[in-house]
Amino acid sequence: MKELVNNFDTEICFSNLEEAKKYYYPNEVNDRDTTDPENFIGDSKDFNDFLRDWDEYKSEIADSETLEELAEALNRFTDIFGDGRHYTVKHF
Repeated sequence: MKELVNNFDTEICFSNLEEAKKYYYPNEVNDRDTTDPENFIGDSKDFNDFLRDWDEYKSEIADSETLEELAEALNRFTDIFGDGRHYTVKHF
């Protein structure tokens, strides 16, 4: 058995890939707020790169075929779209 866990919320764990993807995939409100240029903190010329990264982040979550791939995607973007948590897959 495997579980996707993070180093902060020890009670949040997933052994089912689809449930994990559903949990971590940004909801409609989060997507709208993240892609609103009014909410972007940074240079406006960087906004297109930010949007490209956001789309890649969502795509990598959706396209993950294993818990390990999902953990890699979440870790790759945690400093941009997360809060710095580190994700791992524990094997039992």
